[in-house]
Amino acid sequence: ECMRLREETINQRAQIVRRGLGEVWADRLAPSFRELSLAKQRVETVWRILNTIITVVSPLAVGGVILIGSIQVMEGNMTGGGLIACMILSSRMLSTGQHALGLAVRAPEISNLFKQIDMMMQIPDGQSRTADQSVPYLHRTDDAPSITINNLVLRYPRAVSPALKGLSLRFDGGTLTCLTGASGSGKSSLLAAMMGHYRVQSGSVLIGTANVEQFDASEKTDWIGYLGHRSLQIHGTLAQNLRLTRPEATDEQLAAICNELGILNPIMSLPDGFETRIDSQFRFRLSSSFRTKFAIAQLLLKEPKVLLLDEPETGLSNDDEQRLMNVIRSRAAQMTTVMVTHRPSLVRQADRALVLKDGQVQFYGPPQGPPGRSGESNGEEKRHQPQQDPRSAG
Repeated sequence: ECMRLREETINQRAQIVRRGLGEVWADRLAPSFRELSLAKQRVETVWRILNTIITVVSPLAVGGVILIGSIQVMEGNMTGGGLIACMILSSRMLSTGQHALGLAVRAPEISNLFKQIDMMMQIPDGQSRTADQSVPYLHRTDDAPSITINNLVLRYPRAVSPALKGLSLRFDGGTLTCLTGASGSGKSSLLAAMMGHYRVQSGSVLIGTANVEQFDASEKTDWIGYLGHRSLQIHGTLAQNLRLTRPEATDEQLAAICNELGILNPIMSLPDGFETRIDSQFRFRLSSSFRTKFAIAQLLLKEPKVLLLDEPETGLSNDDEQRLMNVIRSRAAQMTTVMVTHRPSLVRQADRALVLKDGQVQFYGPPQGPPGRSGESNGEEKRHQPQQDPRSAG
């Protein structure tokens, strides 16, 4: 229970700080953690009592064996060798009893430890690859890779119906595809599947010729830049946060990417510039547009080959929106981009528009005006709709 509360506290820390709920939250946690502390104290008390008993009883028992054995030797009922053997056996038995009592007190902890080891042993080894299973990796010097999605089916645990129902698409290398559709149509699920966040029930996602599921964690972050609804920020300076994705980045590179996204001047206007520290108070004084552009700067510093953006337009002005599009276009030769958005102005500037409905493709083709959230399209768009045969989709 305390582990669950601790995890919930970490996940909700932003809301707790923002709403000033520190004392209320502490009052909620206090009873469970107080009970845990008292339970640990009781276990330690029992452990100390048993240790004390064993410390007193052991020498008395050995002394009793020696006394009784000596009397038996003097009366001729036992040999000297027999007495020595009895002393050795009794010390061994007492030592075994001492360990047994200690294990009895620690039994719950030992049981949990074995459960954790068992769970770890069941985790599949994602890094063990034989010669036949090796991934045909692309080289970092290659052009922007294509993304091929083959009959993708994704069902969340305990969900009634799949979030993605047999999607088959191809995003050409260097293109910008805007993904839109009604809420719950599977947009974020598709991006998460492309990132490899979830194990799909069927199908595959290929970057070039490499299956995403065969990438380990470092390879995914090296190849794919993913911005979800929550960005990565730590308690540190702005420069340290930018270098999370590329520790070797120089000050000039940090300034260049921030200038491209229009956040260099706001950063330099701060008293400490890039050395300004992000803490719980300063973080919530930043505008949503600054946080979004800062998160995109983190991703682009890594120079990913694939960029996945989930509604990055939050808080962006028209100028910010156009600046973002210019940044993406300038990297088209080295990067393939898929963006979830509901802004028609962004969809119109994309190379391709993809409309999802209930986890399936409703429209995929050149944008002929903004496709609606419900997937309405004019006659021109209908001629570009994919056929039902998944091999011809996209």
